[in-house]
Amino acid sequence: MYQMRNSKDHFKKKILIIGASSYIGSNIASYLSKKNYNVIGSYKKNKPKNIYNYKLIKLDLTSKVSISKIPKDIKIIINCACISKKYYNNLNKIINNNILSSYLLVNFINKELNIEKLIFTSSMSVYGYPDTKNISKDTNIYAPTIYGSIKFLEEKIYISNAKKYSVFCLRLPGILDNKSKYSLIPRLYKNLSKNQLIKISNPYEKYNNILSVFDLSKFINILCNSKIKKFSIETFPISAINPISLI
Repeated sequence: MYQMRNSKDHFKKKILIIGASSYIGSNIASYLSKKNYNVIGSYKKNKPKNIYNYKLIKLDLTSKVSISKIPKDIKIIINCACISKKYYNNLNKIINNNILSSYLLVNFINKELNIEKLIFTSSMSVYGYPDTKNISKDTNIYAPTIYGSIKFLEEKIYISNAKKYSVFCLRLPGILDNKSKYSLIPRLYKNLSKNQLIKISNPYEKYNNILSVFDLSKFINILCNSKIKKFSIETFPISAINPISLI
């Protein structure tokens, strides 16, 4: 006899968040799991601790065998995977972890999945050192770092290979939160607590190239919820609306 399931989880859209062990990924996963989604977070090596409200799977994007473990009923993929800061100047490491993994992931999506959207957290470092303070998606790229160049290549891989699903590449600025490992505020606090000298350039100049991870999570929730009539491909910077001064 067929029995209907009453659990609301049965009807929730399934989202895979790649890189849920990172600061950004873990916060997005935690935020979306409280919404009307069935969230699965992936990690490569270190399993995140104190996770209570979403499922975790181990996933290595450089391995076809590992990628094949992605559930076939995933509808949205949010790729927050990032290479450790200590490897930013290691070209071989970056190519293997970023470029190869991007090709393997997008090939698996096109062959095995039927997703609606792919959201990729890129970086403002894509722009390099532009000759303008007002950055838009059409701002010319000038002398980017290796990391910025790799992020740009990842964007192109996802965009050029997309088939019947939307792709959103979000060029993120610095994430300014008190618990972010590489954020400015925690570093300043740590140095102050050790009575170390603090040097700040242009402390009163206003800028908006920062973003709270909470606001980022809210924005990604909007992207996940949005009903798009046709497949959309978008790449754009995202930052705070109201400029502030560091002081």
